[in-house]
Amino acid sequence: VLVISFGFVLLFTAFGSLQSIQSSLNSDEGLGLASLSVIYAALIISSMFLPPIMIKYFGCKWTIVMSMCCYVTFSIGNFYPTWYTLIPTAVILGLGGAPLWSAKCTYLTICGNRYAAKFNKVAENVVNHYFGIFFLIFQSSAVWGNLMSSLIFQYTSSNDNITEERLSYCGAANCPAYDSIINENITQTSYAA
Repeated sequence: VLVISFGFVLLFTAFGSLQSIQSSLNSDEGLGLASLSVIYAALIISSMFLPPIMIKYFGCKWTIVMSMCCYVTFSIGNFYPTWYTLIPTAVILGLGGAPLWSAKCTYLTICGNRYAAKFNKVAENVVNHYFGIFFLIFQSSAVWGNLMSSLIFQYTSSNDNITEERLSYCGAANCPAYDSIINENITQTSYAA
């Protein structure tokens, strides 16, 4: 239970934070919003067909592994975000989403029932306990993901002190002689404790 829980924390810390900033990160021509829409459209289609087929042929553990890899492809696609990388990886993620959650639920239920039978416990109570542990750990991924996003975005750029004269010297990140001019425009936002 702990292994699968922490695996989901790692996966959804990355995906959750990426998902929450997708519309800002890839705002050109609505690419971020389109990719999120495609994820959930593919997830709806995936929910109707894939989970029972994948669990039957691959088992719960391998379905979880393969589905997690689908989530990773979307993260990789964001390294070079274009319509040709994000939309296909969004489809892959969406198709892997339903089997992931179904296999996780099936796996925890099977483990809980086996434990209950082995130690003469009430199966329903053990399964509920396992799901409680899973969601206790899993929900922390939102905290970690948002924390990472806020740490990344605490550095803001200020255009207040950039004059036309300074802009005429060179383009962004193309002027080593004027690094001091550029650096004075970057500020770190501090948050009151």
